[in-house]
Amino acid sequence: MKIVGIGDLLIPGKYIQEGFEPLNHEGNEVVIVDWKLSNYEELQNINLKVEQGGSEVYEPPAEIYAAAEEADILIVQFCTVTKKLIDHCKNLKAIGVLRGGIENVNLEYANEKGGAAIDVFEVEPPSKDYKMVVPENVTITPHLAGGTKDAFTHSPVLLAKEILKVLEDRMVSRSIVNLKMCKENAIAKMIG
Repeated sequence: MKIVGIGDLLIPGKYIQEGFEPLNHEGNEVVIVDWKLSNYEELQNINLKVEQGGSEVYEPPAEIYAAAEEADILIVQFCTVTKKLIDHCKNLKAIGVLRGGIENVNLEYANEKGGAAIDVFEVEPPSKDYKMVVPENVTITPHLAGGTKDAFTHSPVLLAKEILKVLEDRMVSRSIVNLKMCKENAIAKMIG
């Protein structure tokens, strides 16, 4: 089996490689490629567009296609998995998603082609009528990545940067649930 993991700024390829190391010893070919982005703001902007418009609004870069062409299993976090990418992967059997929300995967098309494996839900457990619980060719697991060393070191910094950008009206956030209160308190402290 060829397993292709796509790293990004939040879960770099080197961490995916470490996690997949045992799979190499079991006769699998593991290929890791990093989705190269210049900074977290670029990732956030792409992710926001994808959350609003679906996976087809952002086409993955050429190096993703090159690495994924012979993939049996494709593992992504934020990288989009478009219809074009799914068709490009000649042997694709499963797509694994390492985050809450699955907007970055053209799930309907993936299901038509064979299935997906979803690691995270925005609300756990999902309700009985949740659209992903229905198909038999989808495997789901509870989210465990929030307890990793990487999550503990990077998440607070990312959240703080996001809050600052929101307070400065430089971005919109779906992660900050008490935005009105944050802005009111920040303004009150500024004026004294």
